Amino acid sequence: MFDDDTWVYGPTIEDRDRLDAWCKVREGILVIEIGAGEAIPTVRRFGERVAHRMIRINPQDEPASDAR
Repeated sequence: MFDDDTWVYGPTIEDRDRLDAWCKVREGILVIEIGAGEAIPTVRRFGERVAHRMIRINPQDEPASDAR
């Protein structure tokens, strides 16, 4: 991760697979995002990807791409 030649990918891949499986079986996931802002786009994108419904609390930035 981030140019770390000694990074062990196995556990990371397993974690990602479990997360993907969880997201597929969990219908109606509500994501409450508080203050992530635009500085951390990975947080915003993750919430948008898994959410059935989303509440974004950050009055300084634009709303979610698909206000849900």
